[in-house]
Amino acid sequence: MKKLVAALSVVLLGTLTIDWFAGEATTAIPAIETTKVDEGDKLKCTGKHKRFVLDDKVDWGLTGKIFDTVIPCLEGGFSQEIVINSPGGSPTTAHGVYEALRIADTQNRLTTTVYGNSHSAAVYVFLAGATRNISCSSTMQIHPVTLRVVASSNDRTELNSFPERWEKTEERSINILAHRTKLTKDEVRELKLGHRLLTAEDALGHGIATEIIGC
Repeated sequence: MKKLVAALSVVLLGTLTIDWFAGEATTAIPAIETTKVDEGDKLKCTGKHKRFVLDDKVDWGLTGKIFDTVIPCLEGGFSQEIVINSPGGSPTTAHGVYEALRIADTQNRLTTTVYGNSHSAAVYVFLAGATRNISCSSTMQIHPVTLRVVASSNDRTELNSFPERWEKTEERSINILAHRTKLTKDEVRELKLGHRLLTAEDALGHGIATEIIGC
């Protein structure tokens, strides 16, 4: 009988001990919260949220928008699409956005699609895509970069440094185009100087686009 009581006591103590430490089951809460966060990220990166629309000028504000939406999703392994219908804008901003997207898209999950126009600086955002679609009637225009300079009679520093800054920006745009297309650097320079409006067929032929859609 004493042995039975002792055994029951051990069992009860064991049960109490288990019940006591069951309070530490709260350590499982972070795992549950992490699952919810991951699910939230999925909701932010799928469905209608997997598509970012660039339908305005390429300006400074675009960088923040891309970093708030597209880049975290690419880094999380989610496919993303940037839809473009833009007259262009700042080449330096476009180059920075291009570079950020290429760094983030390690799994080639980014698609860029033109519906309408992808002119000037917008072309470099387009070139960030691993898959680059252009609709049948869309157009592109590539030309030498345009930069703004602000100078005064009291301070000509920016004016004096402008030629060098322009040359570096232009060379960067040429390098991006030559790297992402079938064009050589000399062919890019010639294309830029022509200021020619490119059709979807032109863009595909030059390797700027990888596919024509909607025909």
